[in-house]
Amino acid sequence: MSIKKKLKHGSLSVLLTAVFIAAIIAINLIGGLVFERLDITADLTTNRIFSIGDDTREFLSTITDDVTITVTSRENDFAATHDYFNQTNEILKRFAGASSNISLRYIDLMTNPDFAANFDNLDAFCLIVESANTERRKVLRIEDYLELSPMVRAPDFTMAENALASAVLSVTEERPVHVGIITGHGESKNPQIEMLLSKNAYNLHEINLMTTNLMTFEPQLDFIIINSPTADYTADSVAKLNTWLDNDGKFGKTLILTSAVSANTPRLDALLADWGIEVERSYVMQTNPQHAAQIEQANLFIQYYKAHDYDKDFNADYKLYGELMRHVKQLFEARTNITTRPILTSNDGAVVLPFSVLLEGSDFNPESAAKGEFNVGVHSRKTRFEGESFDAYEVSSNLIVFGGGRDTSIGNGDIFHNFYLTMQNSNNAEFFINMMNAIAGKDVILSILPKSFMIPAFEINNSQSQLIAIVFILVLPLAVITLGVIIWIKRIRK
Repeated sequence: MSIKKKLKHGSLSVLLTAVFIAAIIAINLIGGLVFERLDITADLTTNRIFSIGDDTREFLSTITDDVTITVTSRENDFAATHDYFNQTNEILKRFAGASSNISLRYIDLMTNPDFAANFDNLDAFCLIVESANTERRKVLRIEDYLELSPMVRAPDFTMAENALASAVLSVTEERPVHVGIITGHGESKNPQIEMLLSKNAYNLHEINLMTTNLMTFEPQLDFIIINSPTADYTADSVAKLNTWLDNDGKFGKTLILTSAVSANTPRLDALLADWGIEVERSYVMQTNPQHAAQIEQANLFIQYYKAHDYDKDFNADYKLYGELMRHVKQLFEARTNITTRPILTSNDGAVVLPFSVLLEGSDFNPESAAKGEFNVGVHSRKTRFEGESFDAYEVSSNLIVFGGGRDTSIGNGDIFHNFYLTMQNSNNAEFFINMMNAIAGKDVILSILPKSFMIPAFEINNSQSQLIAIVFILVLPLAVITLGVIIWIKRIRK
């Protein structure tokens, strides 16, 4: 072969090799950008700990605000500190990949002290979620997205997906909803309800009604929750509730009350009577064994209740659980601008058990008592019309009353007790948050469960990740170049 032909074939080989190398580099670069932006990765862990759920992804796809998530650390420092933070970092990337309106950035506080000056007590490894549209922001600290074991201060569960979704919802909502948790009259604390509300972006405020003017409290409250007071309210406290519900004639307020377990509350009862509700000194007891289960060791008589509203997305195989709950009676169905309706009842086969039977040992024969469905939750609504003629619309205040549950080995046995809210086969939490969201006009329900770190996972560490990067970015292209050179030299020598 002539030198001219050799050079021609050699040049062609070099050209083809160069084109091939350029194509590999281009694929690497484009692929890297696509993977980073669109989150095309595989999560091979048993409980999908590095992934976000379909409901979360669907929620994020609806975000129209420009949301920025800031990690107060360099990415390498954050992800390399421990597998726990590496998992959180992967969830952060999934959030950014699920919506083009969500951006993720990392800021080192040591080299950017001016950034930290805009916050109170900002630490490393905080997650800051902020909306450019509403100009609201929420700071998540380590304990907000990792559930720490009290013994070793090491995380047992990750709550990153739920915490971040809640924060995004909180900062992007057009109008935040504020809930007052009332204290001052021996009310029971309910941490599970408070956690459920916080996760669904309700803003909570603990308020001592004895010392607080509800009408001047800022921010203005949309809801008030009273949970099983152990003492009657003072005349002044009842007047405050009345004034707040009326809201200068504008209405638009909701009071949710779980009644006292057994205490006499005549002043509070008078407020309920004005709204067409009476909590009787009796319990609703189920006699049909298909609708109840007795746990003798714990002295529990668990009953299955029936929702007459707020049952959206209930699991048909799950139930609404509660103990013996006080009978809540409708004094009237409609009067002037007030209407009442049952929202929670027993199933058929229940009887009304007077307090005297349990407290004084009075005789009672369930077989001879009237059986049926009895109310344990009643919704009263006071309505007015806003606007004129065809443009008029309803505005209402709401008083929702649930019967207090019998005092048991686990505490008060109403349907919102922590025990029943956290049962895996219960609809109790869904019922409560559906009720809140329906009244508040919210469409999004966040019920993302924490994921355990204890389940073995198939994953790669940083060293393995770097090795794979070196192989695909350096070794493979160099091998192709070397092969091309060898082919070119052999063709020249022919």
